[in-house]
Amino acid sequence: MRSTKFLAAAAVFALTTPALAQEMESSSARILSDPLYLPLRGQIYGSTEYTYGSATAIHSTRTGARIDTTNLTSNAITQEFQYGITDDFTLRFNWGYDISDIASRNPVGGSETRRDSSGWNDPQFGLTYRVLDQRDSPLTLDVHADYAPDAFPAKSANRR
Repeated sequence: MRSTKFLAAAAVFALTTPALAQEMESSSARILSDPLYLPLRGQIYGSTEYTYGSATAIHSTRTGARIDTTNLTSNAITQEFQYGITDDFTLRFNWGYDISDIASRNPVGGSETRRDSSGWNDPQFGLTYRVLDQRDSPLTLDVHADYAPDAFPAKSANRR
Protein backbone atom coordinates (compact mmCIF):
# COMPACT_ATOMS: atom_id res chain seq x y z
CA MET A 1 0.00 0.00 0.00
CA ARG A 2 2.85 2.35 0.86
CA SER A 3 4.60 1.79 -2.49
CA THR A 4 1.35 2.44 -4.38
CA LYS A 5 0.99 5.86 -2.73
CA PHE A 6 4.63 6.63 -3.48
CA LEU A 7 4.20 5.68 -7.15
CA ALA A 8 1.02 7.76 -7.41
CA ALA A 9 2.77 10.80 -5.89
CA ALA A 10 5.76 10.33 -8.23
CA ALA A 11 3.45 10.10 -11.25
CA VAL A 12 1.61 13.32 -10.30
CA PHE A 13 4.91 15.12 -9.76
CA ALA A 14 6.29 13.87 -13.10
CA LEU A 15 3.20 15.01 -14.97
CA THR A 16 3.26 18.51 -13.47
CA THR A 17 7.01 19.10 -13.86
CA PRO A 18 6.77 20.39 -17.47
CA ALA A 19 4.12 22.92 -16.38
CA LEU A 20 6.42 24.20 -13.63
CA ALA A 21 9.28 24.58 -16.13
CA GLN A 22 7.34 26.82 -18.52
CA GLU A 23 8.28 30.46 -18.66
CA MET A 24 5.11 32.51 -18.43
CA GLU A 25 6.67 35.88 -19.24
CA SER A 26 6.32 37.22 -22.77
CA SER A 27 9.43 37.04 -24.87
CA SER A 28 10.59 39.33 -27.65
CA ALA A 29 12.17 36.37 -29.45
CA ARG A 30 10.51 35.01 -32.55
CA ILE A 31 8.61 31.72 -32.43
CA LEU A 32 10.35 28.97 -34.40
CA SER A 33 7.08 27.35 -35.51
CA ASP A 34 5.88 30.61 -37.11
CA PRO A 35 5.62 30.11 -40.90
CA LEU A 36 7.13 33.59 -41.37
CA TYR A 37 10.03 32.88 -39.03
CA LEU A 38 13.19 34.92 -39.55
CA PRO A 39 16.33 34.26 -37.52
CA LEU A 40 17.51 37.07 -35.26
CA ARG A 41 20.96 38.67 -35.66
CA GLY A 42 23.71 36.04 -35.68
CA GLN A 43 21.34 33.06 -35.73
CA ILE A 44 21.37 30.31 -38.37
CA TYR A 45 18.18 28.53 -39.37
CA GLY A 46 17.90 25.49 -41.60
CA SER A 47 15.09 23.28 -42.82
CA THR A 48 14.74 20.23 -45.01
CA GLU A 49 11.48 19.73 -46.85
CA TYR A 50 10.02 16.81 -48.76
CA THR A 51 7.22 17.59 -51.18
CA TYR A 52 4.92 15.16 -52.94
CA GLY A 53 2.38 16.30 -55.48
CA SER A 54 -0.17 14.48 -57.59
CA ALA A 55 -2.81 15.79 -59.97
CA THR A 56 -5.12 14.22 -62.52
CA ALA A 57 -6.99 16.04 -65.28
CA ILE A 58 -9.69 14.51 -67.47
CA HIS A 59 -10.21 16.29 -70.80
CA SER A 60 -13.51 15.89 -72.64
CA THR A 61 -15.48 17.45 -75.46
CA ARG A 62 -18.48 19.72 -75.01
CA THR A 63 -20.73 16.70 -75.37
CA GLY A 64 -18.95 14.94 -72.50
CA ALA A 65 -16.96 12.41 -74.55
CA ARG A 66 -13.59 11.78 -72.93
CA ILE A 67 -10.54 12.82 -74.98
CA ASP A 68 -7.69 11.91 -72.64
CA THR A 69 -6.46 11.77 -69.05
CA THR A 70 -3.32 13.51 -67.84
CA ASN A 71 -1.51 12.52 -64.62
CA LEU A 72 1.21 14.62 -62.98
CA THR A 73 3.32 13.34 -60.09
CA SER A 74 6.32 14.97 -58.41
CA ASN A 75 8.69 14.18 -55.54
CA ALA A 76 11.20 16.79 -54.39
CA ILE A 77 13.60 17.50 -51.53
CA THR A 78 14.61 21.08 -50.72
CA GLN A 79 17.22 22.36 -48.24
CA GLU A 80 17.00 25.92 -46.97
CA PHE A 81 19.44 27.96 -44.87
CA GLN A 82 18.90 31.43 -43.41
CA TYR A 83 21.33 33.71 -41.58
CA GLY A 84 20.23 36.77 -39.62
CA ILE A 85 22.44 39.77 -40.41
CA THR A 86 20.23 41.92 -38.19
CA ASP A 87 16.95 41.15 -36.46
CA ASP A 88 15.10 42.37 -39.58
CA PHE A 89 17.51 41.51 -42.42
CA THR A 90 18.21 37.89 -43.44
CA LEU A 91 20.26 36.10 -46.10
CA ARG A 92 18.69 32.95 -47.60
CA PHE A 93 19.96 30.00 -49.63
CA ASN A 94 17.70 27.27 -51.11
CA TRP A 95 18.70 24.24 -53.12
CA GLY A 96 16.61 21.28 -54.16
CA TYR A 97 16.61 17.94 -55.90
CA ASP A 98 13.69 16.62 -57.94
CA ILE A 99 13.58 12.90 -57.21
CA SER A 100 11.02 12.42 -59.96
CA ASP A 101 8.68 14.52 -62.09
CA ILE A 102 6.37 12.35 -64.15
CA ALA A 103 3.76 13.50 -66.66
CA SER A 104 1.68 10.90 -68.48
CA ARG A 105 -1.06 11.37 -71.05
CA ASN A 106 -3.54 8.60 -71.85
CA PRO A 107 -5.61 9.42 -74.95
CA VAL A 108 -8.80 7.43 -75.51
CA GLY A 109 -8.02 4.73 -78.07
CA GLY A 110 -4.31 5.58 -78.18
CA SER A 111 -1.12 4.67 -76.40
CA GLU A 112 0.20 6.30 -73.25
CA THR A 113 2.82 9.04 -73.55
CA ARG A 114 5.00 9.36 -70.48
CA ARG A 115 7.71 11.89 -69.72
CA ASP A 116 9.84 11.88 -66.61
CA SER A 117 12.80 13.83 -65.32
CA SER A 118 14.92 14.13 -62.20
CA GLY A 119 17.92 16.13 -61.06
CA TRP A 120 19.20 19.15 -59.21
CA ASN A 121 17.36 22.45 -59.30
CA ASP A 122 19.18 25.74 -59.71
CA PRO A 123 20.22 27.20 -56.33
CA GLN A 124 18.39 30.26 -55.14
CA PHE A 125 19.96 33.12 -53.17
CA GLY A 126 17.80 35.69 -51.46
CA LEU A 127 17.44 38.56 -49.04
CA THR A 128 14.51 39.24 -46.76
CA TYR A 129 13.87 42.56 -45.04
CA ARG A 130 11.15 42.66 -42.39
CA VAL A 131 9.45 46.05 -42.73
CA LEU A 132 6.80 45.38 -40.05
CA ASP A 133 7.07 42.77 -37.30
CA GLN A 134 4.17 41.41 -35.23
CA ARG A 135 6.26 41.93 -32.13
CA ASP A 136 5.73 45.68 -32.61
CA SER A 137 2.72 45.99 -34.94
CA PRO A 138 -0.51 44.12 -35.71
CA LEU A 139 0.90 42.49 -38.86
CA THR A 140 4.06 41.19 -40.53
CA LEU A 141 5.34 42.65 -43.81
CA ASP A 142 8.41 41.24 -45.54
CA VAL A 143 10.19 42.36 -48.71
CA HIS A 144 12.06 39.66 -50.65
CA ALA A 145 14.72 39.79 -53.37
CA ASP A 146 15.82 36.53 -54.99
CA TYR A 147 18.40 35.47 -57.56
CA ALA A 148 18.58 32.03 -59.14
CA PRO A 149 21.57 31.59 -61.48
CA ASP A 150 21.32 29.04 -64.27
CA ALA A 151 23.81 26.67 -62.60
CA PHE A 152 22.55 23.38 -64.06
CA PRO A 153 21.41 22.50 -67.56
CA ALA A 154 17.66 22.17 -67.95
CA LYS A 155 16.31 18.72 -67.16
CA SER A 156 15.12 17.02 -70.30
CA ALA A 157 12.18 14.69 -69.99
CA ASN A 158 12.65 11.15 -71.23
CA ARG A 159 9.95 9.67 -73.40
CA ARG A 160 8.69 6.21 -72.49
